[in-house]
Amino acid sequence: MRDRSLPFSASSTAIRIAVAGIAFASAFAGQASAAAEVALRALMRDGSWTRADLVSIADGSWKVARTGAKDEQVLRAEDVVAFIVERSRGSSEPAADTEVPTPLSYGLVEFANGQRLPGNFRVARDANFWDHRWIGAIPLDLEQIATLRLRGARTPERRAESDTLLLVNGDVLTGFIDKMGEDFAFEPLAQEDVAADAKPEQRTISTERIAAIALARSEAPRSDAMRIWSIDGSLVDARSLAFDEKRGWNFELVDPLLAKIRAARTTESVPPAANPIAGLLKPGQLVPLASAGKPTISVPAEHYHFGIERAVRIAPSDRALLGLAPIELSGPIVARFPRPPLLDGADGTATFTCEFALAEPAPRDARVELEVRVGEGPAVRISLDAQTRRAPLVVPGIPLARAGTAGQVEITLTDGGNGIAGDSVILERACFVLSSR
Repeated sequence: MRDRSLPFSASSTAIRIAVAGIAFASAFAGQASAAAEVALRALMRDGSWTRADLVSIADGSWKVARTGAKDEQVLRAEDVVAFIVERSRGSSEPAADTEVPTPLSYGLVEFANGQRLPGNFRVARDANFWDHRWIGAIPLDLEQIATLRLRGARTPERRAESDTLLLVNGDVLTGFIDKMGEDFAFEPLAQEDVAADAKPEQRTISTERIAAIALARSEAPRSDAMRIWSIDGSLVDARSLAFDEKRGWNFELVDPLLAKIRAARTTESVPPAANPIAGLLKPGQLVPLASAGKPTISVPAEHYHFGIERAVRIAPSDRALLGLAPIELSGPIVARFPRPPLLDGADGTATFTCEFALAEPAPRDARVELEVRVGEGPAVRISLDAQTRRAPLVVPGIPLARAGTAGQVEITLTDGGNGIAGDSVILERACFVLSSR
């Protein structure tokens, strides 16, 4: 581990980054004041998604009014794995929007423990701070950071052997960052044509020239606390999640660094930038299929596919609520997803759950045939067409400790016998729900 304890810049000059307005906040403005206006989808332990209006969360239970039902019902908190708040109330589509609403013009810090906070980097006399909208001024240290985006929308990939700087002009530098402040002290990696015993000269790079940085990859421990995605794009560890008609959403921060700055419950946020739009209540029990990486692909027998190398598109997981990045498949194709590494070490059983939907816009005569096999289980067949544009799938009882194909997912997509038009589908919220961890 490199020593990053060099003193911070003593400059009092503040680095100000323009912050765009949060246009999407208005879509949730009424949800804090009236319980009946909060519609959500709750992922249950059995892999099903319950669509309901939230009434309250208190005393270990969720009181909801299920869509289409007259009477209120109670969900046990231990049965709720995760939830996503609807952004377009009253939509006829049963799928929730899973894209993280972070404005691209925001600065963004990702901590080594996985939390992400939009805001501004500020240099004070003897320390650096991250100014966050509803937490406050957070002292910032290099050892805490995974990535730091100061301006623009790009962040470099983290490397195992070095830190990475992305400059405003697009240049990428690799080496080690020894100090950050008004200027960054940076030691570049030794070049091949430099003598092995020669020490690279340290460079000083003005923060005004830096777009983003990524610190060397490390195995930082993750908290087992629930994770909350909030309206302003923050991702924080939390506890004591509650909701009622009078106070709306509220919770407490778990991270000692953040809780020291904001010890109060988030119900005091005005405007309600801290209100959740998604929550992962049991982080160890949800594994997104997108975390498995790209599948191996082939063409089904007796079919032809031009340009099959572009037949699979997986959205960035860091831009997806709960990490449930949508996966698009263009057929005809056989896509074999490997066992997600996050399943390693798990025992017991899991349930695979997702929803298949025609990629829109789809022609009126669209028709596709799907055959889905999870592990060594039987194949499940699904047909989608203009009348049935989406269909859920739940496959329970997947043994996790079994070696080989356990946790692998194979999807065969063909055109339904009416040509190639409309043969693209999207896997929404595809994930494994573990019975235990």
